Amino acid sequence: MALPKIDVPVYSTELPSTGEVIKYRPFLVREQKQLLIAQNAGLEQQTQAVIDLVFECTFNKLDVRKLPAYDLEFLFLKLRANSVGENIDLVLTCGECGNKQDAQLDLTTVEVKKYPDHDHKVDLGHGLLVTLTDPDLESLTSLRGVTNPDADQIIGLIAKCINTIWKDDDMYSALDYSPADLIEFVENLSPGNFSKLEKFFITLPKLRHEISFKCIKCESDNTAALEGLQSFFG
Repeated sequence: MALPKIDVPVYSTELPSTGEVIKYRPFLVREQKQLLIAQNAGLEQQTQAVIDLVFECTFNKLDVRKLPAYDLEFLFLKLRANSVGENIDLVLTCGECGNKQDAQLDLTTVEVKKYPDHDHKVDLGHGLLVTLTDPDLESLTSLRGVTNPDADQIIGLIAKCINTIWKDDDMYSALDYSPADLIEFVENLSPGNFSKLEKFFITLPKLRHEISFKCIKCESDNTAALEGLQSFFG
């Protein structure tokens, strides 16, 4: 006789990018084990573990690799809150005296911060318009793991996020061109137009939460900003 299996609840949430309703289940012990292994590994392993986990827990129906990074991070936080608990332990550092103190964060209060000037259409002038897609988690991880990304890495990310290029009424789909073609297009832009594309990435929606706290040692008021998957992986 087979051992009984415990039914798991099903929850739903909305994707920050589109408002699409997504159903998901909590992760199981075998899946949590993979997370714990990844937590002691590098950033790439953590990213892969999160991608695999979100795919499994959304019933293999979501193309998670194509989701914007902030969607995937948001779903992971939902999974973490419904699987392990809504609170995570933090260590906050006082900016005045350097004292470290313990704190807790309620994950249900964390949201994706959106910027009103984030525009997927970038007008480069002279009839040239570029539309961009928000980068996925793997693409951003390649830069987050680098202290000072070089120009080639930044250009590569911008090129990867190009969706279409318009010149007057003519549309050029990025799907019809190689990565090298798109990189060449970006490299041939003026510095001013390149800055316009960079702004798109500066204003990307992001998983971000600020905590205000008073230092228990020097009583200074502090604000700590938690941002991105790394801050909430615990």
